[in-house]
Amino acid sequence: MTATQRTIGRARRRLVGQTTLRASGWSLLLASAVAAAAVVATQSFGVRLEWWAYATLGGVALLVAILGGVMRRPEPDAVAVLVDDRLNLKDKLGTSLYAATLDDNELTRQVIDDAERAAASANVGEAFPVRPTKVWAGARGGAAVVAILTLDPLWLY
Repeated sequence: MTATQRTIGRARRRLVGQTTLRASGWSLLLASAVAAAAVVATQSFGVRLEWWAYATLGGVALLVAILGGVMRRPEPDAVAVLVDDRLNLKDKLGTSLYAATLDDNELTRQVIDDAERAAASANVGEAFPVRPTKVWAGARGGAAVVAILTLDPLWLY
């Protein structure tokens, strides 16, 4: 595996991680809204919903987010363009991927070697950060609302 392929692979994994993290926030926010509605409905009608129903709802939300992140995984050539753009590599990685499909000659070897040097010094973590998005504040708030709603109102007094 070449340095170009490793760099593209790292960037691709980080893109999938960021997409999955963003989707997880949205799905947990939606799951919190559904759980809050279920808590209000069960308390209104005097029905008891077991704890595992809420845990299953959260688990399904996370599973959907993970599958969504993996299914929207970008192709290596698209990732190469993103890496080139974010790290200001002047289209070295994308051109190298194309040059690797051509006949072996002096020009293609030079293009590939130039991309290898650029990829070896690329800082993928800086260009593709993986961090929670703003929706996670809402997801945490939604989980707090569900936790508060599940408390027994008579216990508070």
